[in-house]
Amino acid sequence: MKDLSVLIILPLMIMACGKSHFYETSLEIEQSNWSYNDTLSYNVNIRDTSIHYDIGLEIVHTTDFAYQNLYIQILTVFPDGKLLSQTLPIDFADHTGLWYGKCRGETCTLKVMLQENALFNQLGDHDFKIMQYMRIDPVPGIKEVAMILDERI
Repeated sequence: MKDLSVLIILPLMIMACGKSHFYETSLEIEQSNWSYNDTLSYNVNIRDTSIHYDIGLEIVHTTDFAYQNLYIQILTVFPDGKLLSQTLPIDFADHTGLWYGKCRGETCTLKVMLQENALFNQLGDHDFKIMQYMRIDPVPGIKEVAMILDERI
């Protein structure tokens, strides 16, 4: 009987480790220089308004990124055409310069939670547009930005 329970539980544990996201799209920044003109666009099709989501970003940057934080602007276009704009700072390092993300060599990956337990009240395509909102143009050292939505269970 113990052998049977191991055969059932082990595959479930392995599947849980390889969690797939409801939505994940990664966009590369040309030559790791994020310009004002480089708007990153993500299209998410919401098929069920009763599901809650965790919305996050995964940002890949070089150790040459010269700032403690990065300001971004997120424009959300809802299926009915309504627009929502938010400006957010994203912290990359503490005050001593220690990176928050996981670094391997000269590349770091930072995971940032934008909103936990989000609920969409409209079915259809939701467009998210992300722009860098710094005082310099371009911002050097940003290699790619992924948007990730996970369903809450």
